Amino acid sequence: DLVLAIEPDSQHPLIKGTLLSKITDCMAQGQKLLAITPRGSETERLCNAGYGWAVSPADPQALAARIASLSADVYKLRYATPKEPVSLFAVENAVDDLLSRMRRLVAKAAA
Repeated sequence: DLVLAIEPDSQHPLIKGTLLSKITDCMAQGQKLLAITPRGSETERLCNAGYGWAVSPADPQALAARIASLSADVYKLRYATPKEPVSLFAVENAVDDLLSRMRRLVAKAAA
């Protein structure tokens, strides 16, 4: 299975700092994620940490290439992330980290 996450193409700090709830669900279940997400987003950071693949919405050629690559290489798709779901502790740490980053962004935006 592959989960598709589509996020708005925005460089606004609050957009880049958000994380769709389905992404933490994917992490907890060990599912792979194909994210169409702005560069520098939290989702891109998690994909780069091994939870899937991130492609910028501004780069449709890269998205087409990624889909072609994944469909051509079933092994890579099936074993891109650990077979075992990540521990609840790891998901909680990722969520805590995200919340602290979001708090800093909100404080910065309010200042």
